[in-house]
Amino acid sequence: MSGIGREEGGGDESEKSVSREPDRRRFMRGTAVALALSGAGVSGSAAADEGDDGDDGSEEGWEVESIHDSEGVVSASHPIAAEVGAEVLESGGNAFDAAAAVQLALTVVDPYGSGIGGSGMLVGYAASEDRPVTLNCQARAPIDASPAMRYDDGNLKPPAQRYYGGISIGTPGTLRGLDVMLKRWGTRSLSDLATRPREIAAEGFELDERVASVLSAVVWRMNDAALDIWAPDGEALEAGDLVVQEDLAGTLSLIEEGGIDPFYRGEIGEAIVDLVQDAGGVMEMADLRAYRPTVDPPTRVTYDDPHPTIGNSVDVLSAPPPVEGGLVVPGMLKILNGMELPADPLSATRYHRTWAARAAIEDPMITTTADPEFVDVPVRGILSDDLIASRRDLIDPDERNPGLLGAESDPWARQPGDPWTTDPPVDVSEANVPGEFEPPTTEDTTHFSVADGAGNVVSFTGTLSSGFGTGAVVPGYGFFLNNSIAQLGESGPDRLGPLRRYNTTAAPTLVLQDGEPLLTCGSPGGIVISQVVADVLVNVLEYGMDLEEAVAHPRMYVFTGEYEEAVPGATIDGLEAMGYSMADEPTGPLGDTQMVAVDRDGPLGVYDPRRGGGVAGAGGEDVGRPPRGPPADVPGRGPPGLGEEDDHPGGPPGEDDDHPGRGGDPPGHGGDHPGRGPN
Repeated sequence: MSGIGREEGGGDESEKSVSREPDRRRFMRGTAVALALSGAGVSGSAAADEGDDGDDGSEEGWEVESIHDSEGVVSASHPIAAEVGAEVLESGGNAFDAAAAVQLALTVVDPYGSGIGGSGMLVGYAASEDRPVTLNCQARAPIDASPAMRYDDGNLKPPAQRYYGGISIGTPGTLRGLDVMLKRWGTRSLSDLATRPREIAAEGFELDERVASVLSAVVWRMNDAALDIWAPDGEALEAGDLVVQEDLAGTLSLIEEGGIDPFYRGEIGEAIVDLVQDAGGVMEMADLRAYRPTVDPPTRVTYDDPHPTIGNSVDVLSAPPPVEGGLVVPGMLKILNGMELPADPLSATRYHRTWAARAAIEDPMITTTADPEFVDVPVRGILSDDLIASRRDLIDPDERNPGLLGAESDPWARQPGDPWTTDPPVDVSEANVPGEFEPPTTEDTTHFSVADGAGNVVSFTGTLSSGFGTGAVVPGYGFFLNNSIAQLGESGPDRLGPLRRYNTTAAPTLVLQDGEPLLTCGSPGGIVISQVVADVLVNVLEYGMDLEEAVAHPRMYVFTGEYEEAVPGATIDGLEAMGYSMADEPTGPLGDTQMVAVDRDGPLGVYDPRRGGGVAGAGGEDVGRPPRGPPADVPGRGPPGLGEEDDHPGGPPGEDDDHPGRGGDPPGHGGDHPGRGPN
């Protein structure tokens, strides 16, 4: 890799200045980007070798594979879902059609992470409109929701009721979102695309190791309808067991026959409302009938002067509020675009500076972000040149800055206008809110990416909030309901109120070059999502790695001291010397970045093997493996929520030592983002 404009030596001995020289790369334009993304670019290990003699650890790292297919590719967290999407492409559907089929299939094979009872966020490119698009179909609080529903006689209800009970359930948006997506940009109907997922539900599939590994930890909060499927006879299913979901197949059959009507106006909706109300919630059929997704402009920053193998500057787009990651990832990259990073992508300095960028953008985001239908969010101010420069100036390039996360900012001073929010719900006084509510930590989502041969691209993140959501399956209909409303705060801009959507750490991302799609990225992982997505993009844009190398590259989350096994010991030592507290041993895989790119040979799909997954092409080629082992985020302890009142382990989830190192979170946010504690 060229050393132009880089620090000499590539290790952790760097200058205190982190400003980047302008116009440091002016060559290798044109088709170089095609070579870089498809594997002919400069590798991360080559970059490390030029900077110093450190080993990048790739020999012990993740084995990542990719597929080129001129007709289209699908990269998903489960190989079955990838194959379902590829079948749609092969039959003539476009990327949006395939995306709808993938999400319906994930409802069947990966209900731990997402489903039709939850939320979705899309960033994509619609060839028919020749422009990038977004769609938000997050769960909304019911019309009658207010902070008062979390209290009995002035006292907070037990954690399980607040986190997993009926009052935690938001009006599901995923199915309506898929319907709107297809009507605007697809070529098939939702009814047509439900057939293959329905067949899988009816015929059964082999349970993978990852989902099996967490089942036993969440059985305590499953209701009878869920236990009948996932823990028959009181024993959680094991890896390799055949999972047959007749009720879910029936639901998908109703969608085949009637589209979204049975869900939002008919018998499925009535069953949802009955379950929610029986569990103490306030949802009505009016909530389902009134549900609507939104189509909004994406957030956007320009990344100037990327690695020579990329060529021209690129635009990084993500989802707008209330998607926090849609501000954090672009903000991080804009901060880093004005800094020098060391030549060694495995150096302690690299991980320190990318985390510092994450910490620096925290306060502008977290103090202002909420549902923009109810709160004005200063997106322009947060991503403005002036604010980004001011946050960059707070970063010590070579040492941890404990005050960086909480360093105050004023994004409203960087754009016209003043903050405004709707009035709080009637009969709720903020003076009476104790601020003690703390939502459960959550790292349980799915992400997939699709590209077709016509220029359409989709980056889609789906979630039920916690793993398996509430743990409650709608009786007779076979799908889990979300617990997303537990994420809304007691006060502040994201406080609980009618129809509000919660702040989510998701970060579906699209990179454009010269106005055309270049690549996508996204990940599950709760508080680590933005760090993982930004680091993978830095691997490509700054270090010139191809997509396989960028996905395989070892990951860290220094805020909590977490790191993967392939991170060199010298890097850990370097971070500890900078003032970070790192775990004594590797803490397991971080994130799950399913990606696609578009280069001169057409769509390229890459799957991340950390949680399993696969990539499939429209021509029939596929690679991947069933998800392996438990993710780092095993949910689990506490009193029963919507499940049976029987024996269970003690202590509510998300409290005490359930996630060591994630303390210091402000009330109303739990572990869903770093909060204000020391970094």
